[in-house]
Amino acid sequence: MEYKKRQQIIIKIVCLIASFALWLYIYNTNNFIISYTIRNVKVQLQNVDVLSQYKLALLPPNDYTVDLTVKGLASDVRTIKAGNFKVVADMAGYSLRKGENTIPFVVMTKPDSVSVEIVGDMRVTVNLDDLMEKTVPVKIELNGNPKAGFQELNAIAKPTSVMVSGPAQYVTQVTQVDAKCNIADLDKDINLTIPLVPTDNWDNIVQNVSVAGNSAEVSIPIKNVKTVNIVIKTKGSLMNGAIFKAATPIPNKVDIAGSEADLQGISSIDTQVIDLSKISAQSYQNGNLETNLVVPKNIKLVNSDGTISYMISSSNIIQKTLKLNIQYKNSALFSVNPSEAQLVLVVSGEQSVINKLTDTDIVPYVDLSAAKEGEMEVPVLLGNLPVGVSIISQVPTILKVNTALKPKT
Repeated sequence: MEYKKRQQIIIKIVCLIASFALWLYIYNTNNFIISYTIRNVKVQLQNVDVLSQYKLALLPPNDYTVDLTVKGLASDVRTIKAGNFKVVADMAGYSLRKGENTIPFVVMTKPDSVSVEIVGDMRVTVNLDDLMEKTVPVKIELNGNPKAGFQELNAIAKPTSVMVSGPAQYVTQVTQVDAKCNIADLDKDINLTIPLVPTDNWDNIVQNVSVAGNSAEVSIPIKNVKTVNIVIKTKGSLMNGAIFKAATPIPNKVDIAGSEADLQGISSIDTQVIDLSKISAQSYQNGNLETNLVVPKNIKLVNSDGTISYMISSSNIIQKTLKLNIQYKNSALFSVNPSEAQLVLVVSGEQSVINKLTDTDIVPYVDLSAAKEGEMEVPVLLGNLPVGVSIISQVPTILKVNTALKPKT
């Protein structure tokens, strides 16, 4: 019994070996046909330009693939790859619309050793959106800083705006196209051709849109920089008799840029001439005054729009009446009997000067060095008249005096 069992096991093993050997023989001698699915075969879309007739655009992804089932000898099928096939889908001749569209595809090229089996619907699905075009500005983005002592001025891009186009859901995100330029350590003007990158409000790059021209010509002036004083120019007088004292610019200096030769002869920048007679007292007392700088030819302002603020300092003119005692000079030989003992003097000047004026600061007097005995008229003179004080009126200007010789002792 045990011997029989052993024989049966041996027979089964032999049959298994024989079957495996037969399979190897058939497999290696390519004597059988199999079906196999080739995955991710690329589909080429033809006549994509017809989409513009429908005002449509392709949505990503733009790489379309299909799976192909092929049939052939096992040895042939094993060596076939997706790249051995050319599959095309023609966009022309179909009614296209926004959203999903299924387009029939055709296998144009395949290995001769296999056939393509038709499995299901031989179509590829493409997603379409409305075609949108809009014009956006070119924004120049400068990176780095020029060499010390130099400054970049306003960069200019040509063109200043470009057309972007593509699927509406992407084009609507675009607010500008960026031209990024590196100006680190530069010391002279540069002209560059810069690729344009579409971006949104947050400077994120927007994919899947086309930029007309793809690039812009960017010119960046790099000039010498110099700091100079600001000089305020004025004419006329302030209203209501106020005395103009000074005009102070805010700031009092400005950076200018230009060639070394152009900068050499410039030590200051003037403002436009300010007509003081047209400035109300309320305006300059509140300090809300502005004027423009006069920029010399071939010179550019740095970090300034050409407008500066300024403050005017002034003093009011006031009057004051003084009653002063008249003094007599060179009167040692005479006894004097004046018709008046006091002089009434009205003076004017800056408020700060007049307010400090006292009765002793101005000395009225008559000079009797040429006097004779008897009645006479002599002028009343003023001595020690302070600077900034003007005479409005003086009473009297002529004084009647009676003089008599003093007796000798």
